Amino acid sequence: MTESLEERIAEAVVRALRTRNGLGVRENLLKHKLLSGNHVVGVVVTIPSPTVAELLAKVGFDFLWLDLEHGPASLETAQTMVAVVEGTDATPLVRVAWNDPALIKRTLDVGPHGIIVPMVSSAEEAEMVVKACKYPPQGVRGAGLSRAQRYGLELEAYLRRANREVMVVVQIEDVAGVEAAEEIAQVEGVDVMLVGPLDLSGSMGVLGQMDHPMVQEALEHVANVCREHDVVAGTLVMDPEGVNREFRRGFRFVAMGVDVAYMVNHARSLLSQVRPPAPPSPQA
Repeated sequence: MTESLEERIAEAVVRALRTRNGLGVRENLLKHKLLSGNHVVGVVVTIPSPTVAELLAKVGFDFLWLDLEHGPASLETAQTMVAVVEGTDATPLVRVAWNDPALIKRTLDVGPHGIIVPMVSSAEEAEMVVKACKYPPQGVRGAGLSRAQRYGLELEAYLRRANREVMVVVQIEDVAGVEAAEEIAQVEGVDVMLVGPLDLSGSMGVLGQMDHPMVQEALEHVANVCREHDVVAGTLVMDPEGVNREFRRGFRFVAMGVDVAYMVNHARSLLSQVRPPAPPSPQA
């Protein structure tokens, strides 16, 4: 008998709740891997589907980057996607559409283990992100009875651990962000500085040319700054060769491609191997 999507979601939620740290207040596995010096690989998920999130999480990625900036998922759908990922060994992160404290608060309440914020171009903007992700006194995040707090069932435990366990990832995506990398790296509470090479190339006037020397020099600069200040450097690539290259360069948090690209590329590859026979000759 085939399980329904609802049954799989329920099973995943139960697994997520049965953690050694209480009713859902589980350790951030990804953050602890990085603190231990490990390299991690994830994937960007733009398709608003719990099924897609679950199957990619079970493949073996360290994290899933659920994208609410360029993907069409609603916050309600994102909450379900986070729930199914929590039932696996992957860590669910959500990218919000903008550096907005209210948006960050609502997104954190659906329960991701980290927030990715795009277009952070200064230390002041990075500080805004950190404050939005932290409860007082470290920040300004409001407390509620949402899924992250298991609807109040483990409120005290979540409030006690959230500031330590929730990851803060800021994206460096323009020239100003690269120039401010040194200052951003010194903002307390920033866990990962994630270079977005596509938008960065646009900021440099070479949109889409991610191999351009200016873009590569910027990546090198951010990696060096992160190394000097003990902050994890992250980026996005499209293939295993790119992952290995960035690992060698000093990046330890690397997203390898996007779900839709996986589908398109594999479908094209399969279709290109199809050789239909020639049509029959017209009868005289």
